[in-house]
This record gives sequence, C-alpha cells and structure tokens, in this order.
Amino acid sequence: MSRKLKRVLSVCLLLLAALVGCMPHKYGLPAELRESRVLLGSNWLSKKVFYQGNSMGEVSQILMGWPADREGADLMVAGNKGVQFLDLGGHMVKAINFSERFFSPVQVVQLDESGNFGFLTRHESWSGPVLLFDMQGQEIWSYGSRSFSGADDSVAGDIDGDGRPEFAVAHTPKIHLINRDGREIWTSHDLNIWHLELLPASAGEPGKILHSNARGELVVQDSQGREIAKYLPGRYVSQFAITRWGTEKRATHILAPNEMTSKTDPRHREFFVLDSHGKIVSHFESSLGALLSDLCGISVTFSDNNSHYALLQSYRPAARSMLSLFDEKSQLAYQEILDDNCGAVAAVPGKSHEALLVGCEDKIFSYSSSQDTKDSSRRTH
Repeated sequence: MSRKLKRVLSVCLLLLAALVGCMPHKYGLPAELRESRVLLGSNWLSKKVFYQGNSMGEVSQILMGWPADREGADLMVAGNKGVQFLDLGGHMVKAINFSERFFSPVQVVQLDESGNFGFLTRHESWSGPVLLFDMQGQEIWSYGSRSFSGADDSVAGDIDGDGRPEFAVAHTPKIHLINRDGREIWTSHDLNIWHLELLPASAGEPGKILHSNARGELVVQDSQGREIAKYLPGRYVSQFAITRWGTEKRATHILAPNEMTSKTDPRHREFFVLDSHGKIVSHFESSLGALLSDLCGISVTFSDNNSHYALLQSYRPAARSMLSLFDEKSQLAYQEILDDNCGAVAAVPGKSHEALLVGCEDKIFSYSSSQDTKDSSRRTH
C-alpha cells in the first residue's frame, strides 16, 4: 500500500470516528432528575423569575459591573444567541446579537486596558471553530475549520499581565496559545484534553492555564506552557471551573469534583474548592452529585454573617440542572432539580442582602432569603 493511500485511509478513518462520535445516542434520564422539584430547604429561600427573553439562548455567564457599566447597565448576561444588558430590576437596557450562529457557551473577554470587550465561544467539543466577536457582536476572527474544527475547548484571559488577552485553544493532543490577532504564541502537548480554564495574572501573582486530560489529571501550566503542577493528585477530574470564593471580588479559586465512581453509591460525588496554588480550602459532598457533569459555583450571602456556596450542575442531553447550596459548615442546606439547561450563577445586591441569580435557557431565576421577602412585603403595605 502506498504512503499516499495510507494517508487517505487514515483521514477517512478519523472522519468516520468523528461522525460516529457526533451521532446522537439515547440518553436515559435518571429517575431522580425526571421531576423538577425542591429536594431540601424549601422553607428558607424565595424563588422568582428575574428576567425572561427569547434572544439569549442558553445562558453561560452573568457578570455584575464591568462590562455592563460601560453600557449604562448593572448586569451582563451572555448566551449562545446573544447578550443582554440589564438593570437590577430585571429590565433590559441593551441587547447584542452575534453575526454568526453557534451552539457553544460564550465568555466575555476584556480586549484591552481601556475596558473594551468582546466575546469568545467555549466548550466547542468539535462542534465548530473557536470564534471571537467584538462588542457589537461582529466576528473578529475564527480559529479552526468551520466544517471539521477539532477544537475541544477554549478560554481567554491576560496570562502575562500586559493588559491584553491571550487565548488558549485545546486541539487534542495540543494546547495552542494565541494572541488577540489570532497568531500562535506557543504550543504544548497532552493526551486527549477535556477542559480548559485560565487564571489571569494579578498583582504579584503570575497567570496559569489549567486543563484536565484523559488520565483525569488537573494539570497546571505557566504563561510559557511549561507544566508546573498537578492539583488534586489521586483523584479523577474532567470538568472543573474557576469560582469566586468567600468575599473575594475576582474569581481566583478552582471548583473541581472527584469523578471517581463510588462502588457503594455511584450517584455520590465530592467537590473541592482550591486556591490558585492548589490548596484545598473547602470540601462538599452531594448524594446526587454524579448525575450531572457540568458545573459552576459562587459564594453568596443571604443574611448577616451567613455565607453559602452555590453549586450549579447541568448536563445538556438531560435538559436538567441541579442547584445545591452548602452552608459555612459545608452541609447541604438547599437542593433543587430544574427542568432546564442552566449554566451561570451570580451574586447580586438584593433588598437587604445578596440574591443569587441562576441563568438558564432564555430565563434567569432569582433566589433570596424568604425573610428578606417577608420584610419587603411588610414595608409595601
């Protein structure tokens, strides 16, 4: 067999494997997720629809302050159909539509030191190229083929502290770091990269790129692509997230599960919050935590000196999500099954304390202390 024919056959096999891998398979929804309901804590939280519209799609990020303040708003809500800028009353101030259609989550990116912003697609999972849009929703560049991308994941942030963003793209078995103009800076290698995150450089703290791989390792690289650590050794990690912990204003912590299946209870999962150096600062457990793989989280204060950690899990084929709230002793205080794909959380000022926003498909829910709701009702009568 000629070398050329071997090469053609190899490409055909790769395309066939990708096609088979992309074919939909029947997902068996676990019995525990079939009914949307509050499983625990219905007596102390009040829930309402904060905002609803048909031009956001699946919400993947909610930010308070920047960049909404540049548009005369309080909140930015990013989804795979468009971006909405809202005030704290849940009223739309401005909307942005994207010039290209895509199905991936999206992340807001600060493009320069002056605060100009854009939007980057994430978690492509071979569904299309990595896309960067400007603040009007127009495409700046794309990375990868539109017909056969090979991009596993992408993330953005200022890793070297120069005030401009870098973009990490996982294209198994490589991670490419590219600049704002779409030009490659360096390439590193690993086996079957699952997920990417980036901790931007800050005062006295260098930036880091984190990724998980086929061995379940949480690998940490410096700004030059050199491996400098592996966090949570002895556990298996594929999905993880950067999270805001405690009273910090900027997210500098890492939320990661141990995805090793328990032989005694396969639904059970433990979750860790790490600081930027890999030290475990908190640990949670959920009896249903293994049912949904995608996750994000944030600290929220519903009452005086009473902080909770909100863990939001989802899985797109299931069209289900689960919200879990853990108290300061890491005990589960609230848990709810939602019949929707929900992918973002944010803590925002409420009537007297913080409220928790949960972004789903074309909808945002608000959770606040029931006591705050009662007090507000008394003041209006």
